[in-house]
Amino acid sequence: MAHSALITPWTQQRNKFKPMERLEVRSLSDVIDEYLPAKGGWLSDKELAAFESFKKELVRLNAESEKKGGYTSEASSYYDQFKEKQVEKAKELWEASR
Repeated sequence: MAHSALITPWTQQRNKFKPMERLEVRSLSDVIDEYLPAKGGWLSDKELAAFESFKKELVRLNAESEKKGGYTSEASSYYDQFKEKQVEKAKELWEASR
């Protein structure tokens, strides 16, 4: 029950989040931080650490591509393969959070 009491308000807030609008005035890292539950919320510290690692990966790929002025070969490959690797990435995050 405690989990539901924490996740329901978070879900309601995130339904109105509009990340693309936020990205116009905030950094990718900030928008991800704003989206994720706060420490002490419905995710454990270990789960938050797994998502922090994933966030760092995405932010790095984005920063390197921005610096280059287009996708780096690593970022391009990552995003091209992401659809096929979604399940693999989800399992990786799950295992890191256990």
